[in-house]
Amino acid sequence: MVYFEKTESADITAGKYAAIILSLTGAVMYWLGGQNVALASILLLVVILLLSYWAFGQYTIRVIDECIEVEFRFSFFHFVYTLPGTPLMEEKKVPWWIGFGLKTHNGEEYYRVNDAPLIKINCRECTVWVGTNHSLRLKNAILQAVGYASKDR
Repeated sequence: MVYFEKTESADITAGKYAAIILSLTGAVMYWLGGQNVALASILLLVVILLLSYWAFGQYTIRVIDECIEVEFRFSFFHFVYTLPGTPLMEEKKVPWWIGFGLKTHNGEEYYRVNDAPLIKINCRECTVWVGTNHSLRLKNAILQAVGYASKDR
């Protein structure tokens, strides 16, 4: 049974950081190697950033039958985590330098495409942080999936 399904998409925040990276790269490459090197570097970086956005700029979160699923665009990456009998969850605003997309940091897995707060979920396999603008709905769906809340709430 599907308790929660929501697609999160990248917002302007990730674009701002990409523009900063492009500007700094262009300035450094111009200083180091001249105009042609700077132009080639910026074009290569634009291609890399566009491919990254294409693969990691959107994901879908699902809570299905005591599991939480995170699936990136076009099903390139699909992760399934088993929810524990007693789910421990907390909400936290994570700094921008942790990054966007799929990230492993300090042994925990982060799924983030925008600047929304992250929900920390202690799953059986590992600790997962999922960014969503619908954190209350996600928490309630997790409680429903493990049998702590009625479906009417």
